[in-house]
Amino acid sequence: MGIAIAGLVWIIGTSVYSGSMEITIGFPELGSNTFLITLPEALWIGLAFIAFFSMAILGLKLDPTIGWTVL
Repeated sequence: MGIAIAGLVWIIGTSVYSGSMEITIGFPELGSNTFLITLPEALWIGLAFIAFFSMAILGLKLDPTIGWTVL
């Protein structure tokens, strides 16, 4: 389970949500600000590792006899 979730975060994050994107905050009538941000692929790889290790640690800590099934 942990490997599947980490893999999905890795694949979807690096293929869809990486790169430059614009965020617009505000109302069009009152004026809005547009910000350009860049999300690197390393961010999604790091989040995938954090997701995997946190699920593995929690699974082993809560019930060590079945914690290996989380992996």
